[in-house]
Amino acid sequence: MMRMNNNNNNNNNNKIFGLVLVGGKSERMGTDKGQLKHPHQDQHQLGYSYDLLSNFCDKVFVSCREDQKELPYLKDYPQIHDQHEFTLEGKIRGPIVGILSSLNKIKIEVKDDFSLLVLACDMPYVDEKVLQYLIQSHQQQQQQQQESKNFLVSCFINPDTDKAWPEPLCAIYDYSAKKYLQEILFEREIKCPRKMLSILLEEKKLVNMIKLPASSEKALLNINTKEDYEKHRELRDMNITVKVKYYAILGEKTGISEENIFFKGKNLHHLYNFLDQKYQFSNVISKDKLRVAVNSRYVDFDYILEGAETVMFIPPIAGG
Repeated sequence: MMRMNNNNNNNNNNKIFGLVLVGGKSERMGTDKGQLKHPHQDQHQLGYSYDLLSNFCDKVFVSCREDQKELPYLKDYPQIHDQHEFTLEGKIRGPIVGILSSLNKIKIEVKDDFSLLVLACDMPYVDEKVLQYLIQSHQQQQQQQQESKNFLVSCFINPDTDKAWPEPLCAIYDYSAKKYLQEILFEREIKCPRKMLSILLEEKKLVNMIKLPASSEKALLNINTKEDYEKHRELRDMNITVKVKYYAILGEKTGISEENIFFKGKNLHHLYNFLDQKYQFSNVISKDKLRVAVNSRYVDFDYILEGAETVMFIPPIAGG
């Protein structure tokens, strides 16, 4: 995965911390979602989400219940447990408790203002490009709001709902949002984070709603049931997973240096066609001008992929 140095990209110097949400009861799934193997990667869903956030954040935490802390798949991760003051004496559970507990805990440690990048562990289609897009939009809005010192929540518009609902579980929360979230929770007893963000958007106008890029329209799909999980596991069996590295004009076009790609196909023609549809490479360079290498060895486009390889599409080098 691409490493993005947050300190070089966050122009207003606010730190960004990451939070993976794994504290749900997972009653419909019947087991902790975080320990399930990722449908398209060779690691569990918590590990994938944690590593993904680590590429963009100063430090990443896992939000979980205290009774989960010694579970084998969790115990080696830095944890923040649900704090009692946000549960209304045990009446409320769910992601908003984890988000508020984490905003509170991190503030005690770092003192300064910060932003919290939140990701639920059951969103396996969120990738580097999606998070980079979210962070860049958030930072642009922060700069515009800097003089007024208003808080900001940045989130995607969930395309799988009839209304333009905000998606709260792949979102960035500035610390100063905590006060307003608490008010909604305690005074109105609304615990659904989606409803909370809708209220903040309507009443405060301080939620930055972002439309997903067309190439990432499935990013917010989540896996809630055993049936969902098996369906996406079957999809993996029809696909190949490779790491793709981008150089020069292709890197400029994608905005990233590398990413893991899973696609339906068997050779480099299929992979290139998938990427061309996603990034419109043909608008900047024709396919016949590219060389391609697999695991640092030049091959032709008929090369049959087995999966887990590293693929490099190499444009011509100026002057040579």
